[in-house]
Amino acid sequence: DPRTFYPHRFEGTNQNLSPGKRKRYLDWAVDLTIANTQAEEGVLTFDVNVVNSHTGHTYPSGVTQRNVVLLVEATQSGTVLTQRNEQTIDIPGGNFPEGFFEGKGDYAGRPGKIFMKHNRMLVDNESLAPFFYDILYAYAVEELYDTRIKANQTDVTHYEFRTLNDDAITVTARLI
Repeated sequence: DPRTFYPHRFEGTNQNLSPGKRKRYLDWAVDLTIANTQAEEGVLTFDVNVVNSHTGHTYPSGVTQRNVVLLVEATQSGTVLTQRNEQTIDIPGGNFPEGFFEGKGDYAGRPGKIFMKHNRMLVDNESLAPFFYDILYAYAVEELYDTRIKANQTDVTHYEFRTLNDDAITVTARLI
């Protein structure tokens, strides 16, 4: 009887949902804030908090190909500011959308962080590049690192940028 069984649907990952509805689920999963912002003596500092407050599991979850990139930018007078610290997005650097080979979607080395479970294969296979770092769990022999955010936990990253002058500064942080 369908009234006595809970439907085990995964609405947020359902491929039949419209892109707008999928985006709503993903936007709802975590809370993103910028805090502790200060600009003194030519240096802008701030923290970015990502709180996994709504999922009940790690964020992102599922197979290792699922990753989320936190991309952080600071601009002043229309100029992108130079980062002073080393909080940058690790390889593989992103979600590899269509257009990756034209340089779109690769955020490695830019200010931010990648949330993912990063595995290693038994035998390195450079012919898989650029997807060499995107190893399916079935082929993994070792977990290199896991930066996913556990349920009800907060990930805090700190950023420092060199300012140009006393003009207004715009800081943006977004999850991709």
